[in-house]
This record gives sequence, structure tokens and C-alpha cells, in this order.
Amino acid sequence: RLAGIEARGSTNLSGGWLAGAHQLQPADATSAGVKRVLLLTDGLANAGEVDPQALAATAARLRAEGITTSTFGIGADFDEELLARLATQGGGHFYYIETARQIPDVFASELGETLDVVARDAVFEVVCRPGMRVTLLNDLPVEPGPGGLRVRLGDLVADQEVTLILAVGVETPVPLGSGIEVTCRLSDRDQVLCAEPMHVDWPAVSAADNDAQPVNQTVVLAVATMQAERARGQALAANRRGAYDEAPRILGEAVCELRPLGAGNVAVEALMARLQDEQADFAEAMSPAVMKQRHFRSYSISSGSRDIEGKAKRKAKAS
Repeated sequence: RLAGIEARGSTNLSGGWLAGAHQLQPADATSAGVKRVLLLTDGLANAGEVDPQALAATAARLRAEGITTSTFGIGADFDEELLARLATQGGGHFYYIETARQIPDVFASELGETLDVVARDAVFEVVCRPGMRVTLLNDLPVEPGPGGLRVRLGDLVADQEVTLILAVGVETPVPLGSGIEVTCRLSDRDQVLCAEPMHVDWPAVSAADNDAQPVNQTVVLAVATMQAERARGQALAANRRGAYDEAPRILGEAVCELRPLGAGNVAVEALMARLQDEQADFAEAMSPAVMKQRHFRSYSISSGSRDIEGKAKRKAKAS
């Protein structure tokens, strides 16, 4: 039976989304197969459930039931913060689609990845000894764990690369020569990944000996990049609410924080220069399209597993 579709003046985002999720129920988090809802919208959630907190909680609940959510925002009249949050809490991916011509490529990428999942709902766990703390710089769901934290990575596809930036701090004095250790473990819902723990330790040394050690500049750049994207995200949020004085100040403070990392690292210095140049852009109103472009870019980079087009980063295959 054919039914007509009539355009009206509201978007019941939750209604359409949950109707799609219902098609995958009864869901069982332990059952085989990938269950994913693809939520495509060009409007704001102004009918049905509209509270962002409640919608994010629903995404997390569906994820716990084995149903992930990926979101696609089309055009310039949707809430990019909400769609990115739903995807993050729902274990899926967020995409920004400027024009209808992009839809086939973006959908093909998401569907291709769904068919290529090798590990469902992967979790990276870090455990520290007492007197230490660990912080995640990526914008990913984090759960406190015994003596550390658990990072929800979502589904992983074949040959995918994930870069997590973790800062480990020691809050109590450690005798010189003693070891400082953290334990890392990667697991998934179906136990297809090797969950054997990996131990990482450092000896406690004097400040002089520490300063004499070589610094891994690749790690420095990764840390600086994540800090810069976090600052851009905060500045964008300030710009969105009209705080045009606060937004460039956030970027300026980020430059000051990055300066110690930039000494002798050309790539970090270039990153700092870009942040300084962008201060003028954030000091005035942005068009909705530009705002969404910037948000999508920061979202993709901060995940540590997506490229700037929102696609999974994969290991380069040997020629």
C-alpha cells in the first residue's frame, strides 16, 4: 500500500530514530551480528523528545542493548552538537553532509564499515597503582574503573588504527629508581581481541636525568593536535552562544599552553600559528555551514580513529 509523505514544520527526531531501533529489537547485546541505526536529518529536534540529555541517555541505553547509532546531518539547519553527541554515546559515527551529492559516498562508507566490523563495542582499559592518575585527551566516552579508566571505542573494522592520547600523572612522591607502572588492556563484547594485559613502566629519575632523555616528537605533535582540537571545540561553543570575546581568548590560552611543547618542533609551531590566525575568525559570527564544518573536523580528529572526512583510519597496506 502506497502512502503519501507530507512535509510539515517539525522534526520528530526521536520518533524516527526509535522507530528504526525498534526494527532491530528484541535486541540482545550478546547476540551475533552488528545492529546499527542510521539517523539522517536536515532539521532540528523540535517534536517528541527534544532534551539533549535524555536523547544522549537513550543512545547510551541502545548501545548497552547492542544497537549502535550513527548520525548524518544534512545542510545547515540541524544541531551538530546533538548529532555528534548521539553518535558518540551511541557507539557510532557522526557525519556532516553539505550537499545531497555527498549522500551516496557517505552512506557507502558507513555501510561498508558496518559490514567490515571485526570487534564490537571495544573497550580500552587503563589501571594505575595508588597515587597515580590517568586522563584521556580524546573526546570519547570514558567510564571510571578500579584505579583507572575505561575508554569506549565502539566497533572496530579490519585494519583500523586508533590513536588514544593519555596523560599519566604521579600525585605522591616516588623514590628514585622505583618503577611507575600502568596496565593496559583491550577487550570487546565478543572476546575476539586478545585481552591479555600490557604493562608499561617508567623508572623514577632525577629532573636532570629526565631532561637529558630524548623526546618522541611524534607523541608531542599528537598531544598538541588533540589539545588544539579541544580548544577549537570550546571556542566554537563560545562563538555559537555569541561570546565573541571569549572564543578567541580560548585559542590564545591554548597557544600559551602549547608553547612549551613547540620548542624545536616545527609542526607544533605551525599548529600554534594556525590557532593564532584563527582567533580573528572566532571573534565574529560564523555562518551555520562554517560552524558545522569546523565542528565535524574537530569531532573526527578528536576521536583518534577517523580522518577529516569522517571515515575510519586504516593501516596502509604494503605495496
